[in-house]
Amino acid sequence: MENNNGPQGNVAKIIFVALIVIFAAVVGYFKFLAPDSESEKQIKETYSTYIKTEAEIVSTESNGRVGKGSGTILTLQFKDQKGNLLTKTDDDNGYPSTEKGSKVTIYYNPENPNELINEHYYNEIMDK
Repeated sequence: MENNNGPQGNVAKIIFVALIVIFAAVVGYFKFLAPDSESEKQIKETYSTYIKTEAEIVSTESNGRVGKGSGTILTLQFKDQKGNLLTKTDDDNGYPSTEKGSKVTIYYNPENPNELINEHYYNEIMDK
């Protein structure tokens, strides 16, 4: 026995496919083209006050994890805008080099130098 739904079956298939295409277009819009959300705007506004400087990696050590999640903690030294030498730690994600003695570019919060971000992540956020 042949299952032939006729024109109604074809219309249902076309509507179903059209709904999937519309859904995909909406998801794509919000993922790639939608205006920045309020939280992204706030983050950009905060980071726009950060100061760019060069830091030196003075030491590295394991974060203590094994397998997934393992990484390196970098100890960075840099001078703030007042010329004070600061020593801070950060994980190794996004740094072009993690070797001791390497120079890396960071951005730090002048009001709280404990808050810093590496150049890779700074550019990723600010270029959105």
